[in-house]
Amino acid sequence: SPAFARLPWAVCFPNGRKRVVVIGGGNVSMDVVRTCRRLGSSDVTLTCILLRKDMPAAIDEIEEADEEGVKMDNLAAPVRAVLDSNGRAKGLVCMRRPPCADPFDFSCNIPGTEYEIECDTIILAIGQTMDRAACEQDKIPMTRWIAADRATGVVKDDFVYAAGDCVTAPATVVEAVASAKIAAFNIDAKLRGVEIPPSPVEGYKHTRGTNDDFRKTIQDKKVPYLRHVERSARTPMPLLEAEERLQDFRQISGSFTEEQAVREANRCMQCGCPDAPKCELRQIAAQLGFSEFTACPTAEGRQEEKKEGRRNPFIIRDLDKCIGCLKCSRACSEIRYVDAIKPVRGVLPWNERDDSFRSGLAIDPTSCESCGTCLDICPVNALQAVRREVHPDKEIKTTCPYCGCGCGLTVGVKNGHVTGIRGDKGHPASHGMLCVKGRFGMNYVHDKQRLTTPHIRNAETGKLEPATWDEALDLVARRFAEIKEQHGPNALAGF
Repeated sequence: SPAFARLPWAVCFPNGRKRVVVIGGGNVSMDVVRTCRRLGSSDVTLTCILLRKDMPAAIDEIEEADEEGVKMDNLAAPVRAVLDSNGRAKGLVCMRRPPCADPFDFSCNIPGTEYEIECDTIILAIGQTMDRAACEQDKIPMTRWIAADRATGVVKDDFVYAAGDCVTAPATVVEAVASAKIAAFNIDAKLRGVEIPPSPVEGYKHTRGTNDDFRKTIQDKKVPYLRHVERSARTPMPLLEAEERLQDFRQISGSFTEEQAVREANRCMQCGCPDAPKCELRQIAAQLGFSEFTACPTAEGRQEEKKEGRRNPFIIRDLDKCIGCLKCSRACSEIRYVDAIKPVRGVLPWNERDDSFRSGLAIDPTSCESCGTCLDICPVNALQAVRREVHPDKEIKTTCPYCGCGCGLTVGVKNGHVTGIRGDKGHPASHGMLCVKGRFGMNYVHDKQRLTTPHIRNAETGKLEPATWDEALDLVARRFAEIKEQHGPNALAGF
């Protein structure tokens, strides 16, 4: 606690034992070395068998430990502790390791490179291993880890259960606790004789590969639907100065200003699926048992998209998702009668494949009305709105206010904000069809200049002044009555 941290260092490190060596390299060892500095140790050294760049600890943890005066001794293999006559540590003997050494081969040290680090305390902060002998004695099925069903925790015969790192390999505390809860739930159901409900099928994931794979594809701006994204550095989080951090255990990181938070949010490339629950391909893949498919963005076969760029101001195309079903083309021609989307080579037989679909269908920018029908009918979200449409918490049916057609809208709302608009298929006036204004013209809803209260013109000053709704409606009713009395009822009309 902060109160404990302010005690004299002699209480934490008695008898002047202020020199500490920590053996590790992960986040736990970072916690240990930084805690030792806060508890008064003036000489803290971390020994690690790995190169600095290969340490499993978070980069910011390593850098902050550096700033706080922790010494890093990399490629150092602990050999033995040096003890004094009272059996207390007074040093740690280490040997150098080659940079190419296997981290799991603890015998791969460089002969003749022994050296001693003088210290008063040695703390071991490395990972633990599983006792395989106990599992083998009880004939528990194992690979490298215990072979348990991760959905139930069952190992064998429904009487042995396992959970945590011994099943999943070293992971987070949250994952370990979650798997233990699943096992406990199933054990309880087994003992009470209750039927265990089937575990939900994990959602199908359509990924773009690892961060390194994705970084290689975007470094030359080769991904068409990310060409508009400007590369910018991450805004650093404000931190307390190193000397101030060492005084106690207060939180060292501050928070962004509103301007910094907005700038950081605008860095998002929005590369994820805008509406995963809607994706029909994901639903079918989950039913068939597929868990993941990786499709790194490429520039191959996209000559048309390269030439066009992103001409449509409302719609962008993610061609890595397009499956060539032609639903967008048929909707454009048979429902909207616009015929702005045309197949590159026409409709193919079911057993043939045409990789030219990777270049996208030919969309005529002059005839496209940007009505958004193709977005609503695309089964895999290959067509997306430029303005990201977040999956809503609820949907509200209303009427489009732009003109007198009275088209029906289904408005998605999340946290009090409009996230997207689509046509109401059950509405008798529009049957789910919208124009570009009804489909994409939602920005006015949360515009800061939008009038949210009625205004009445002051007869003396001639200026519009805010009024209540009752005052505004009373004025309208009175003026209608005056017009009717002076000019007759035919002088009034509505549309």
